[in-house]
Amino acid sequence: MSRVLIVDNTDPEINYSGNWKTGGSVGPYTNEYNSTVHFSEIAGDELFYTFYGTQISVYGTIDTPWTNGPPVASFSIDGSVPVAFNTSGSVLVDNTLTSHKNLYQSPGLSKGTHTLSIKTGAPRTAAARLYIDFLTISTGSDSDLGHVIVDERDPAIAYVGSWSNWGVPDEYMGTTRGSPAGGGGSATLNFNGSSVTVFGTTTFTSGADTIAKIGLLIDGVSTGNFTGTQNAGPIKHIPLFHVDGLSNDNEHILEIQNNSVNDWFLDYIVYGVGVQDVAVPGAGGNGHQQSEEDGEVASKSNTGVIAGAVAAAVAGTLAILAIIFLLLRRRKAAHSGQGTGNNAPMESTGGHIMPYNLSGSQLTASTPLKNSAGFVTSAEGNPASHSSMLSSSVGHSSVYTGYLASSDGTPPAGVPFDKRRLPGALATYRGDGHQRNKVLANETPQNRNGYSNTARFIYPQLPAPPPVAREKDSGIRIPVTAPPSYTPD
Repeated sequence: MSRVLIVDNTDPEINYSGNWKTGGSVGPYTNEYNSTVHFSEIAGDELFYTFYGTQISVYGTIDTPWTNGPPVASFSIDGSVPVAFNTSGSVLVDNTLTSHKNLYQSPGLSKGTHTLSIKTGAPRTAAARLYIDFLTISTGSDSDLGHVIVDERDPAIAYVGSWSNWGVPDEYMGTTRGSPAGGGGSATLNFNGSSVTVFGTTTFTSGADTIAKIGLLIDGVSTGNFTGTQNAGPIKHIPLFHVDGLSNDNEHILEIQNNSVNDWFLDYIVYGVGVQDVAVPGAGGNGHQQSEEDGEVASKSNTGVIAGAVAAAVAGTLAILAIIFLLLRRRKAAHSGQGTGNNAPMESTGGHIMPYNLSGSQLTASTPLKNSAGFVTSAEGNPASHSSMLSSSVGHSSVYTGYLASSDGTPPAGVPFDKRRLPGALATYRGDGHQRNKVLANETPQNRNGYSNTARFIYPQLPAPPPVAREKDSGIRIPVTAPPSYTPD
């Protein structure tokens, strides 16, 4: 089975040339991966990245494009003719801050070493920045170390209960899996790795009786609970749970339990393979924080889960303390007892468990997903199709090509778009919010303003499930000889 590596914009192997700037999350609710971005404000900035694989995609954030203008950039593989941003017209956003957007997807490539280059053009306004969040690389292999991202539709996740397919374009792969409306149900993933993080979306809440309540178990042991915030709009890409310090050599069982009848949506799961730890995308400063209950959970050691890691840490700690003791004795003798330094014992780094709870004190009074002041339509005034109007039938292939057309402008399967869009332009869509029973009015030029950039139920027609993705571990790449087709390594 092929994996897809995820490379954060801060990876040292990405070569930035020009006047790129760095920052945290673009907005209070965008929750960019690892809460970091690189961005360009002028023409002539370049990015180069050499990778081994069969395809590469670029993800970023688009900031209120009808107000600021869309980003201006061109993309090229191995020195080929550059392709302008959104040549196919299939990037669909509203006039809001929209993260996790697939800005470019290469065509299929021969398995081997390739180089991606990005060059910025003259922005249409000073605020029309190009934000780069992360890259994904299809390797045609399943033997690389790093961080693996599993979309909620991947057949590796086993669901119990009446979960349903939802999603909007700025959720990973444009889709989410809605919790069972009647309560109960679970989602289970078996994985080999040392850490795992669960990401999801919470929806509109109006009080304590409407918030999401989610439980997490690792290897059958309860490791924490997530509780949503009250009186809030939908918030996406929330790290619901993070667990690290697991034994990297053993298979673990992740079980996510739905503990209430209130809506929430599973988006994707990240687990680390052969890495020291895993950063938590979107953590900190993004409208959520740990509660007192979380702090208690975070300080507990799950002996059934992290015993091996704790033992290793203790052994390492004892060795370090022995060295420190000898050094301190030598220093004391040399300086006639003038202080022995801070001799406090070192803390074990065996691992910790961090469920993330939303806090109303971190949210503004406004809803993060605002109604648009107007919808820009196609060249002939026809609104474009919703990017996630895809089927709910899930196949058993491990590969999604994504929902953007490849660089030749060919539309992806199952995703209609308006071919009359000009290169660099942005199509629009409408949705009914992450609410199951809201009825849409008939769309007319007069009533389009009433729709907001939120989720819409996905009706049956889907392509195959998405690939499992993994993040490259800063320079570690293990070439393999498997063919580009997705077969067991």
